[in-house]
Amino acid sequence: MHTQGHINQQVTTLMGCLMRWEHQPEKRSLMWRLAISNLRNQMESTLQENESDLMDRLDLNAVYRQLKPAIAREARTQVPDSCPYSVDDLVDPYFWPNE
Repeated sequence: MHTQGHINQQVTTLMGCLMRWEHQPEKRSLMWRLAISNLRNQMESTLQENESDLMDRLDLNAVYRQLKPAIAREARTQVPDSCPYSVDDLVDPYFWPNE
C-alpha cells in the first residue's frame, strides 16, 4: 500500500512532464511520450492498489502552483494561473495537451 506522499510525488512528476509537453512542443520526442505513458501506468497501478480517497485528498491546484514558476521559466512563456488538468486527464492515455 502506498502513502499519500507517494501519490503526491507521482502526480507532481507526471504533471510536470505534461506541462513541459504542453509548453515546450519543440522538445517533444518518442522517448518523452514513452516516459509519460510509463508514469501514467505507474500512477494507475498505485490508484488500483489503494483506497480511492488518496486522490480525493490530493490538491491538483497546489501541485500545479508548485510547478508553474519553473515550467514558465523553462518554456519562456506564460502558463495558466490555475491547473488545467483533472485527475482523469493525468491518467488518460489519449490526453496529450496541445496535440
